[in-house]
Amino acid sequence: PNKMSKHFYEDSTIPDIICSRLKAAFKESEIIISTTDNTKDDYLAKRFMNAGYHVYRGDEPNVLKRFIDTMSCYQLTSCFRVCADNPFIDIDLIKAQILEISDNVDYCSYKVNDLPAIKTHFGFFTEYVTLNTLKKVEELTSDSFYLEHVTNFIYENPSHFNIKWIDYTKEEHFNPKIRLTVDNELDFEITSSIYANFIE
Repeated sequence: PNKMSKHFYEDSTIPDIICSRLKAAFKESEIIISTTDNTKDDYLAKRFMNAGYHVYRGDEPNVLKRFIDTMSCYQLTSCFRVCADNPFIDIDLIKAQILEISDNVDYCSYKVNDLPAIKTHFGFFTEYVTLNTLKKVEELTSDSFYLEHVTNFIYENPSHFNIKWIDYTKEEHFNPKIRLTVDNELDFEITSSIYANFIE
């Protein structure tokens, strides 16, 4: 609870850190915070509006609808989905990913250990997806799981979409026990300690 508003490093939250890194790397790109219309997210929305970012507030449980509404509001045909619980998001991987995208690609991301990167807990990766693809998901399913987990339906039903996978391979597979995403209190403590160690 409240992991988006807790101080992660000094006065910065995890979303603060992610957005500042994205802004520095992609100066001409729009960064939009897509959060809920729940009052518990008032602080987050106000913080980012005051910092000069675009903020869209929408449906909490139906994350798919929130993404569609966010993109429609800002007249976007595609976007990079950057999860706000990944403080170690890899900017170089995003830059490489951009080069892999062509006009006919519906969805693009990395595969790690033969898994969609978003299903791992490494926390380095982003997803590219088009608005039309998300609208197609909305037409094809009303399952609450897929409404919450925005892109799962896409790669679980590949025949409906043009998917571009980028294999992210090293000499050895990543240890699946590594967690650099933040889902619980222990994740928060460990990743904030690692972050502070590298910064200082």
